[in-house]
Amino acid sequence: MIEVFVESIRVNMTNYKRVVMLKEKTASRYLPIWIGHFEADAIAIPMQGMVESLNISVACAVTLFEAMRQRRIAGHYDTAKLDEGELDALAREWLLR
Repeated sequence: MIEVFVESIRVNMTNYKRVVMLKEKTASRYLPIWIGHFEADAIAIPMQGMVESLNISVACAVTLFEAMRQRRIAGHYDTAKLDEGELDALAREWLLR
């Protein structure tokens, strides 16, 4: 596992998307990750205070929650994409694992 930290949050000036710049702790390699505006704010706000950065797992959880929230607002979870039989078969398969 390679340990990284949030080096900065930047804005791509060609499309105004937010980019989280992760940097390796022991090397000079960077990993850019494009994220949404709300996710960028959720990561940047703690960085302005006493906390240096969010743990990457917390940042991922915030991003996934925001994606789910936006999909729910857009109605993506209103109706099931699978019929009742397919849902039951998947539930049985998952429970047997």
